[in-house]
Amino acid sequence: MALKNDAAGWEEAGAYLFHLDLIPDLDLAEKTVETRLDRNAKCVIALTDESQSSLSALEGLADKLQLDPQANNIRENLVAFLRTRNVAYTQSWLREILADQDICSKLNFAKWKFKDSPDEGYVEVHLDPLRDSKSGAIADGFREEAGNLIANTTTPIRLKWKTYPANAPNLGHFVLLIVRDNDDEAGAELLRKTIKNNKRTETRARVGLKDIELAEGETCAAKIIVQASRPVRSDPQL
Repeated sequence: MALKNDAAGWEEAGAYLFHLDLIPDLDLAEKTVETRLDRNAKCVIALTDESQSSLSALEGLADKLQLDPQANNIRENLVAFLRTRNVAYTQSWLREILADQDICSKLNFAKWKFKDSPDEGYVEVHLDPLRDSKSGAIADGFREEAGNLIANTTTPIRLKWKTYPANAPNLGHFVLLIVRDNDDEAGAELLRKTIKNNKRTETRARVGLKDIELAEGETCAAKIIVQASRPVRSDPQL
């Protein structure tokens, strides 16, 4: 913000992110700043975890953030760069990325590509897992049987999700779908519900299942889909 107030551009602000323990980012831009800063921070946290190697950290980032470590040779270049450096000294190696033109051309955050990066104007929806991988806690409204999560139509379920970027101006509301997930009726819609955009970092929804029509004693496999929708325009010409 200090750089911006001094009439510097987003590229200059991104270049000096090492002051905030972030990787210099020459592609930083106003419309994608929240997503890029969030991912940048998560990458630094993973790389500075001394309980794992840089290769393991990159594998974890590929799984959790859909980082493509092959793009722009990030895996090869980063492992070679960090091999002779103490990852705990972030101010040292993050500053070096900007200071050395050759290193910067290979490792600045503009070179880090993510397979699920939304195009400009698009919003990512990240639904929280129904079962916490660390604690094993299960979302309200579900129970576990033989490794499967079971819900019934008499008890509401509770869901939560986040969007990237947060508070996107082109986000109007969410559409929550519950659809069949089996071979013979793939995609058959069981329930559709509109969820208001609460303008918060995280959205929580209590979803009743009583309107799902199943025969007595019938069970089915289903999946939950959350879609981000644009605001409804009031201009009759659109």
